[in-house]
Amino acid sequence: MSNAEINCKFKELLTQLHKELFKPRGYSKSNQDFLSYSKGNLGKYINFQKSRFNSKDIFRFTVNVEVFLVNEEPPKHKYDRQFVFGERIGYFSNNYNCDQWWCFNSDNYDDIYNELKSVFLNDIFPILDKLECKKDLVILYKSGKFDWRFWSQQFEKEIKLLEN
Repeated sequence: MSNAEINCKFKELLTQLHKELFKPRGYSKSNQDFLSYSKGNLGKYINFQKSRFNSKDIFRFTVNVEVFLVNEEPPKHKYDRQFVFGERIGYFSNNYNCDQWWCFNSDNYDDIYNELKSVFLNDIFPILDKLECKKDLVILYKSGKFDWRFWSQQFEKEIKLLEN
């Protein structure tokens, strides 16, 4: 399969995921990015990242999940947001607990779609769907349930100030 063909199938996968999982939850889609805003100035960003080492023989990707605060919805520029936390999908899921990359080809489209659907429905959305405002993030952080590597140092400082 050529690079163009595998990229086309990848776009098809993302379109199907958006239509069936993300759009009903209010996420917009732009290329490989899914974005949602809550009424509490909280944004949720999902990015399907292609490997920089992809070739005509192998196509790999991972998924990045990020939550951020915004002063206005939507921000005028994609960098007009305060990062709170982000992590690769493998660290959200009990299935992996490590960085997870998928090798994608035309033969495993259905398998990967079903696996991603399961991970989002069982592991990711149960967390993200509960996050509507900064208070929800504080509760999540203080729960200690998630030991993600990428909590914002600024957000951690804010929480410590709230505790004092």
